[in-house]
Amino acid sequence: CEINWFGVDSLGRYPVHHHMRGLATTGLIHKGLVVKHSGQHAFVPHMSHGITFQDCIAYDITAEPYWYDRTARSNPGEPTGPSSETNDLHLIRCVAAWHRDEANFRQTGYLLARSQHGNQVIGCLDVGGDSRGGSDQMGGGYHWSEGDSNSERPGFWEFNDNITLAHTHWGIATWQNSGGAPHTVASSGLYASINCGDAAGGGGITHGAYANAYLYRNCELYLLPGTVGLKSWATSRIPSTGKRADGYGLSFENFKVRGGKHALWIHHRVLQSDVRTLYKDWDISGTSDKKVLWQELLDGSSNPCFSDIVNCGVTPADVKFVNAGIKDGVGSILRIQQGNQAWRMNHNGQVTSIAPFYPDPLGKK
Repeated sequence: CEINWFGVDSLGRYPVHHHMRGLATTGLIHKGLVVKHSGQHAFVPHMSHGITFQDCIAYDITAEPYWYDRTARSNPGEPTGPSSETNDLHLIRCVAAWHRDEANFRQTGYLLARSQHGNQVIGCLDVGGDSRGGSDQMGGGYHWSEGDSNSERPGFWEFNDNITLAHTHWGIATWQNSGGAPHTVASSGLYASINCGDAAGGGGITHGAYANAYLYRNCELYLLPGTVGLKSWATSRIPSTGKRADGYGLSFENFKVRGGKHALWIHHRVLQSDVRTLYKDWDISGTSDKKVLWQELLDGSSNPCFSDIVNCGVTPADVKFVNAGIKDGVGSILRIQQGNQAWRMNHNGQVTSIAPFYPDPLGKK
């Protein structure tokens, strides 16, 4: 079925909209639906659980194509209650193409919003998204938004084998604070960003906000000139369940990065944490500048962070040091290990040789 020219700029006027149906939609499958030229969100399973969208396409859409209103409550007295969530939602081999909202700096093809359990986005494609409405850290092909997670309600989704192509800012944009359990983002192909200014213009993944325990693995990033593979904002947190054997929290593993300006940007931290962030087993080639940019200061300040780069083909000569966070005399520390060699860089950019440290189950400084 193809639905054309539906959807107006008015709350609730969406081409495919399930509105607060609860468990009544369990087992419902929408297969092969196409929504084109919509003036609003295309597919909206709002507080309606157990729905599958399979092989669906949203083309030429204003606002986020795959979305649900996670702010409305059937019980206003319970502002974070389960009524505000959509659960057991399955997005399978869906497409979001040529979507935009010039007023929305969080514009995304897939808003991966609050849930308690069972949500999936698998084998999907985002192409040609436009999030030029504002701040670079928020818009992306797939977006975990602020306010949609905390330690009690992490808003986790099963995320596998998804692709972003030619988004104006980021392939994946994460801006969450969660620590109840580790969250895995796996097997993604992220093809550049069409905003080709300086390193702040966009790229593969931007990950914030303050503290979480995400695991990104098996991601392939193909970058245009001037872009960044990973812009890393968040500090690492040890999850309360599913702890790693090596003691790390936030980690980025088995990345393939081609092109761009920098493969990794270690950026500003709002919160301080003694738990190390791990970047491990990266394959990097074709960057126009140093593989790693270490530049943490934003508005002249940043909390210290502690990061380990392990077997990524990186030595201190591959790090462009600009500045690092320091607070109360404690400064950021970057450790690098390549094979049987290891180094320690302090917040002044000074390098010393150290013994190989990985795995370090205590995450010591």
